Amino acid sequence: MSDKSPLGDADPNTVLSIITTEHFNLQSVRSSTTSEAVGRASMFLGTVSTALVALSFAGQVTDFGGSFAVFGAVTFLSLFFLGVVTFDRTLQISIEDVQAAQRMNRLRRLYFEIAPGLADYMAPAADSDEVGAVLRSSGMRVARGQMLLTVAGMVSVVNSVILSVLVGMVVARLDPDLMWLAVSLGGVVFVGSVMIHERIQRVRRSQAERPVP
Repeated sequence: MSDKSPLGDADPNTVLSIITTEHFNLQSVRSSTTSEAVGRASMFLGTVSTALVALSFAGQVTDFGGSFAVFGAVTFLSLFFLGVVTFDRTLQISIEDVQAAQRMNRLRRLYFEIAPGLADYMAPAADSDEVGAVLRSSGMRVARGQMLLTVAGMVSVVNSVILSVLVGMVVARLDPDLMWLAVSLGGVVFVGSVMIHERIQRVRRSQAERPVP
């Protein structure tokens, strides 16, 4: 092997076995993260759907009185807690998946350095390990609204709806004549909650965007 080889004096067969195993392990990591994210989101949405059905039955039984307000407040608080932990975990999973994609991209660049002739038969790798470059190489469009397209972003919107409904319900219960205030305050809480969730996503992702060692 020539001195210009990125592998130095390492045995090519041994290196090939190592990088193939590493690529397979990273692909397995990405598959497992996708499955966990989908599973957690499905559990969250299923719980929300079930809770709403239960609330509709409770409203008919209690004639939407004081007991219904207590039951609704406890239900929405529980859903909000579940939404917070689901958002946090799916965000962790998304960051882990992106880091695995960065490492796979680095291995793909190594393939082309070892065998430049493969460039005519395989999809090109990103020129750097920067997150935006890696995502664009896989056909994704990196834009400001990209955060809402992730599983964590979807959960954040549903969670914000739950919080806004909870706040609006409490205000409306205190004074039924202030329905306009309940709706307005609920809208403000929804927008603020979505922005806070997005800010958390950006900060956490920025902290995780370090060069792959």
